Amino acid sequence: MIHVTFKPKDTGGGNSNRGNSSIPSTGGGTANGNTDIHTLIVKKEDLTAPASNGVVTIVAKDKEKIVLPANAAELLGNYQFVIQADLFTLEVPAELLKSLSDKLSAIDKQNSTIELIMTPLSQPDAKNLLAIGQSSTHAQIKLSGNVIHFSLSIVGKDGKVTSLSSYDKPMTIRFKADPSLNPKRTGIYYLADNGVLEYVGGTFINGEWVAKIHHFGKYALLEFKKSFIDVNSTHWAADAIEQLAAKQIIGGTNATMFEPERSITRAEFTAMLVKALNLTSVGESKFTDVSKGAWYEEAVSIAVKAGIIHGTSTTTFNPDARITREEMVTMMMRAYVILKDVKLNEYTASSFTDESAVAAWALDSVRAAAALHLINGRDANKFVPSGITSRAEAAALLNRVLQ
Repeated sequence: MIHVTFKPKDTGGGNSNRGNSSIPSTGGGTANGNTDIHTLIVKKEDLTAPASNGVVTIVAKDKEKIVLPANAAELLGNYQFVIQADLFTLEVPAELLKSLSDKLSAIDKQNSTIELIMTPLSQPDAKNLLAIGQSSTHAQIKLSGNVIHFSLSIVGKDGKVTSLSSYDKPMTIRFKADPSLNPKRTGIYYLADNGVLEYVGGTFINGEWVAKIHHFGKYALLEFKKSFIDVNSTHWAADAIEQLAAKQIIGGTNATMFEPERSITRAEFTAMLVKALNLTSVGESKFTDVSKGAWYEEAVSIAVKAGIIHGTSTTTFNPDARITREEMVTMMMRAYVILKDVKLNEYTASSFTDESAVAAWALDSVRAAAALHLINGRDANKFVPSGITSRAEAAALLNRVLQ
């Protein structure tokens, strides 16, 4: 089922900036002089006005196009550039504007303008796009506000349009929170033209959902509920599985099954960690048992560079082996150090009655994980270090780490 709720555009004025230098949306126009109430033209002096806290904010309520001078990045200098719309806020790095203007020669930049388009999709178009996404994911999707289509281009004096599709320095998007959405299943998603959904993030900060985006296109705040027929609502790991599925960190073994009690391999858990930490920097793997083109090859090389995995020897990773509890906790705590910047050797207290069976290389990780209440023992307060980990256990553990 798809729930689509559209909020009416706010046609009133007003300035709700956070005490920073701001440009109110008090009219518009186009480069050829035709009036357009949905366009806001930003002048050079607007970008050079004194900015409080180093932020220049444009209040762009009910606007779908922001027109900037071609040398906007130069005019901004070290100032941060923020666009405040009805339901979202967009933070645009000056470096991004510069990378676009650099596509033109100094002569061509004269009388050129940068155009940031942020067009809400019509209700039928948004509903159709989400219907495709729901069909492919077998999930229930609920939309907050609108699907917004973002694009950025520079328009020369001859009318030639040069667009920017992706960029190294990310923009930050902030969607206002919607109390009708379940926060455990809510995030910001990119929607491809073919309906494929890509979770791009969703940290809840001061009443807003925040994520960094690295390319233009269609984005929306969605609640994504993925259910599996073999994980009912009373299953002890149901909440964790649902949350990780919404973040696209885990998936089912097919469209409708999760197989919570099935074991998980070292390669599978590595891929989960890489997705959870949003790691992308590829390293060099020296493991002879990680084949070129294997589905986990990139995840393993990324995890090696991040220091999350060390292999079962200097040349083997044993990707298809079922991961043991001590292996899982050790890899997970290396990821935890990256996320939280903690030192594992600060936790020295014994927590399990079978700690003597824990390998020396895993002991600090097991103690730290127990002290931080990330792991639980099995029967009789035993950790069972050589025990095989289930998919449900891996999901529950990873979800605790991400909280």
